Amino acid sequence: MRNHIHRLTQLTSREELLSLLVFLSLIAVIILESQSAASYPTYLLSLAVFLGASHWNKVLKTSLFWMICGMLGYLFLSCVWSEEMIWREMLSIFVRGLLVFSFVIAVAECCISPAFIPDLSRKLSIIGGVVVCLTLINYFWIGPAEGRLQGLGQLDAHNIGALVFGVILIFSIHTFFNERTIFRKISSILIAIFCATAIGLSGSRNAWFSTLIGTITLLMAYRITHVRRFIIVLLSFMGCIVLLFIALVFMDASKDLLLPRGDSFRLSIWSTAILSTLDQNILIGHGILTNDNILIDGTREFQHSHNLYLSVFYKGGLIALSMFFLVIFTVLHLLLQNFSDSDAKLALAILALALPSYVFDSHQVMDKVGAVWYMLWLPTGISLSLAWRKSRSKAYYSEV
Repeated sequence: MRNHIHRLTQLTSREELLSLLVFLSLIAVIILESQSAASYPTYLLSLAVFLGASHWNKVLKTSLFWMICGMLGYLFLSCVWSEEMIWREMLSIFVRGLLVFSFVIAVAECCISPAFIPDLSRKLSIIGGVVVCLTLINYFWIGPAEGRLQGLGQLDAHNIGALVFGVILIFSIHTFFNERTIFRKISSILIAIFCATAIGLSGSRNAWFSTLIGTITLLMAYRITHVRRFIIVLLSFMGCIVLLFIALVFMDASKDLLLPRGDSFRLSIWSTAILSTLDQNILIGHGILTNDNILIDGTREFQHSHNLYLSVFYKGGLIALSMFFLVIFTVLHLLLQNFSDSDAKLALAILALALPSYVFDSHQVMDKVGAVWYMLWLPTGISLSLAWRKSRSKAYYSEV
């Protein structure tokens, strides 16, 4: 990382600066324990994005840009009807929104260069592979008390760490398909094996199934050339996975293996979160600053709803949830429209991992740099870039 920081003063173009800061922002998540320390590259990234606004003002012509702005802006506005409207907390939410916005814009601008995503995939695979290896060494050397592998940096929660390792696994497979040298292909395979081992040792069933779906999605995307056939095969596969999971859950022999801790109170947490939002205000929710701790049976308290979609609904009501789904639908639509593009294949695979996993984990859609930047905002930035390229092409042909 020191070498990259040293290069900061030697960069010759805005593209190189943004590419470096995007890389540092993502890599800091798996290396640095403190989220505040990991956020320093994102502050520089945000500054670079806004100082060079003239470079990306054409993205204002895309509908996805305004959808993202609308969702982030509305979530910030929900501070007004939160239980406690603390100015310091409002400023923190505003900064988080700016950081997310800047990251998405930076990724979109960097993706204009065809070399950005292959280069980012290669670097994240290598650094991520090293971190995964260190995590495995730590697991076998120390042996965690609960017996579940936990990541380094901000990935100390076994479930979130396993999901990010799943994204790194997808990066390594994507690198394998795009590299030409045998050495790099073999390295990519080894990294993928290390990641799969770490995910297996994490004990996170959510990560197991979500990573499987994301990996199969990427393999299908590279093997199936027609987008309609890809959609049909992928939906059929996901349907089979869901039916198989339901069948195994209802079989006594496999239920304890799949769900050793039962449903971890998920059903009770979700029902309580839904009823609380319905009682408060179904349209606008509780507000983003409202404490989202969930109390079950008056004795057990959980920090959040353990479901990203319900978390958005809890904080912003049906309006926020509709905006969120609209952004996701538009992102998927753009990626499928550009299915032949290798960047789109990667983004589809990451979202195929992320979207199912969010049913059981995560609760912050607008946060400082963390796992959600890997799983949601990175593919969103890639999708925005594809929309940007399309608008630029239309402008070019209209001029001609």
